[in-house]
Amino acid sequence: MWTGRRSDATGWIGADHVRRFMVVAVAGICVLTAACGGNSDKSPFAKGGNGSSASSAPPPPLAASALDGLLLSSDQIDTAMGATGMGVAWSNNNGELPDDTETVSDKNCLANYYPGELPVYAGSGWITARNQQLHQPGSDFTAFVQQAVVLFPAATDAAAFFTTSTKQWQTCANRRYTYTRSGESPAIWTVSAVSNTSGTLNARRTQEGFNGWNCQRALTVRNNVSVDVSACSYTEGDFGIKIAHQIANKVLKQ
Repeated sequence: MWTGRRSDATGWIGADHVRRFMVVAVAGICVLTAACGGNSDKSPFAKGGNGSSASSAPPPPLAASALDGLLLSSDQIDTAMGATGMGVAWSNNNGELPDDTETVSDKNCLANYYPGELPVYAGSGWITARNQQLHQPGSDFTAFVQQAVVLFPAATDAAAFFTTSTKQWQTCANRRYTYTRSGESPAIWTVSAVSNTSGTLNARRTQEGFNGWNCQRALTVRNNVSVDVSACSYTEGDFGIKIAHQIANKVLKQ
């Protein structure tokens, strides 16, 4: 405890003088360090982790009308796949999601087969969606893409769906399943391990007996939108990830 009795070159100093001295000294330290009443620019707490102000508000959620401009065009898909002549073969713009439950033998692998499957999104709070398939003319195509964007009420809902999907996708990792559609021979698919590349879930499935025909599934989220892609080719490339990231960048620009 300070007693108010200290000896220095000027002699004895009273308690009132000491208090004044301490206030002036602390004020001087604040000026020199810029540490009083806030953080300096070099403080790890002064700015958010992405270099923006820690108090900046997150972007507002996208409206349903914004989904119409998110899917890639045929030319963009051509470029991403290294293909030519790809066009829209099927499009669902009515906001609904398809259900292929009856065609996939292992229900754990439904999320691995097609993007934007209704049973996969059930219970997630999703609002509406856009879904599209593209390939070259005819049935003997060498590239196939399905791209889907699914809207959620808020970014937290999309993030929660991604967390759930991370666990769900693992249930089909390193497995085989059969896809059977009416009037066609069953297709047997072998699934690879599941990875997370730059915040994008991805896994590859290869069709047995079809000269290396394979599809890369990719799933990521931006703001309140899920970006769900399947990209198939005879070449093993990261086509699905590439397309998903291009769509995700369009979400950020909205």
